[in-house]
Amino acid sequence: MDLIFIFSIMLLFVLLQIKIMLMQIIDTSGQRCPAPLIATRRALNETATGDSFMLITDSQNAFNNISHFLRDNRTEFSSEELNGVWTLVITKKTSVLLTNEPEDYCSHDKLSVGNNVKP
Repeated sequence: MDLIFIFSIMLLFVLLQIKIMLMQIIDTSGQRCPAPLIATRRALNETATGDSFMLITDSQNAFNNISHFLRDNRTEFSSEELNGVWTLVITKKTSVLLTNEPEDYCSHDKLSVGNNVKP
C-alpha cells in the first residue's frame, strides 16, 4: 500500500512538471499599450478553462493595466517582479470575459514604454 501511494505521488509530480513545461509563454517585452493587453485577451480566449499561461512584460504600466484587466474579469493570476521584468502566471477560470475591450485599460503615461523600447 505504501509503495502504491509513493508511486502515485511521483506520477502526480511528473505530470505537474509536464504541464509546467507545456505552459504557453507570451513575451510582451518592449511592446507599447495596448499590445500587451491585446495579447493577454487573445491568450485568455485561446486557453482552455482551468489551464494557465505565462505572460512577461518589462513595463510597470503594462503590468498595472493587465492586472486591472484580469481583476475586472475575475481571472486568477500570480505575479513576480525581478529587475524591472514582471512575470504573470494567469489561470483561466471562466469561459466568458466580462470586459472585452483591453484598450479601455491603457493608461498612457511615461511608463507606457517598456524598458527595451525607445519612445
